[in-house]
Amino acid sequence: MLGKRVRQRATMTTTVRPMAPDDVAAVAALNAQLGYSGSLDGMRARFEAITGRPEQGVFVVVRDGDVTRWIHVQGQHSLESDPFAEITGLVVAEDARRAGLGRALVEQAKSWAVERGYSCLRVRSNVVEVGPPKRRHRSRTEVVAAEEAGREPHLMTLRPVAAGRTRR
Repeated sequence: MLGKRVRQRATMTTTVRPMAPDDVAAVAALNAQLGYSGSLDGMRARFEAITGRPEQGVFVVVRDGDVTRWIHVQGQHSLESDPFAEITGLVVAEDARRAGLGRALVEQAKSWAVERGYSCLRVRSNVVEVGPPKRRHRSRTEVVAAEEAGREPHLMTLRPVAAGRTRR
């Protein structure tokens, strides 16, 4: 999936790829859309601190030359559980929402986790929805509610579902 190009609509080309130093300003601007504070220098310093670390993955979606989404996934190791990967950041530009490409980033995070031997991908979510709710389509990823798994309500676990299997 890395560097994968996706044709969207007749004229738009979209690529999922690792974040590069030249993307820092665009990522900082995306963060500002969600009200996250922080300077460009601070964002640059944080990016430099995690770049190249094997337990860190940061990916962006580039659509017609513009960074419109980003995701940060990292490996977690603790005493209370087996190692797992966790999505620690996922931001989509206001004008790029509801196009299904956030899903492409989550798939990239899943691939990153599997390549590194993690069997579980988790996400802590502060969901901010804009506009009316839309019908959700199920993918081959099952979202397991935290209450079902006996964890805090804001924690979800993503795990692969066997091909052809559906849950209602």
